[in-house]
Amino acid sequence: VEGNYKVRATADGYLVEEQDIRLREEPLVVDFTLTAIPRVAVLNDYSTAAGFGSVLREKGIPVTNLTVGNVVEEISKYDVLFVNQTSTTAFKKENLDALLKAADETRTSVIFTDSPISQLKVLRGDPGVRERAAVTNMDAGYVVEKKHPIFGEAEEGDYLPILIGSKSTIGYFNNYSGTGIATIKHEGRDPYGLGIAFKPRTSGSVELLMGGHGFSISHTSEHYTEEGKDLLIRAVLWAANANFATASGTVKDVEGKPVSA
Repeated sequence: VEGNYKVRATADGYLVEEQDIRLREEPLVVDFTLTAIPRVAVLNDYSTAAGFGSVLREKGIPVTNLTVGNVVEEISKYDVLFVNQTSTTAFKKENLDALLKAADETRTSVIFTDSPISQLKVLRGDPGVRERAAVTNMDAGYVVEKKHPIFGEAEEGDYLPILIGSKSTIGYFNNYSGTGIATIKHEGRDPYGLGIAFKPRTSGSVELLMGGHGFSISHTSEHYTEEGKDLLIRAVLWAANANFATASGTVKDVEGKPVSA
């Protein structure tokens, strides 16, 4: 029957995809590209009902909560680790080093959020700057600096609101060794600094910094806009499937003998 319909494609182990279509007299072919469900863990989620896991479970992505005590041992089971909170007393330089070493060994991508980015500055000096902007009457969001899958169809210069005005205190950073792809600001103001940046850690994993995201009593899932939630899901999916080109070779001296690096 002619009309407007919503078509859904499902398969075990893949995320559900939907398309809106309009049927007319002529046959219509609808193609889908399904995305495998990633294995995702979170370090110290805020809560089951209103934290990081709740946003992903709405999309059909299971999430396992880990702690500082078991994250290094368990990280090999996951494609992505979302670092939501780190204690300044329990999470030291040796914990960070062990976490990143274990992640690199298993090509697990790591996403650092608002508060943990502050720990990166303290523990390794990268980023070199991390500050907060406390405004509670304006929406906050990212400004796209480089087109990227995390931003969907958004173009350079587009503003993407992620937090409602009453809960829009945000973190920003600068002097980071990776590639910045978005700045962050409150609506109507100039950007404060970087909001999203990344750098490859292995050919199949990435370190991703997201200054506007993170879950706590101040930022529950209810405080994020739908765009803010969708952007987060796209970030997780991109990190889970990160793939970077690599180059290899041998350094030799003038006599053709290999030189140790």
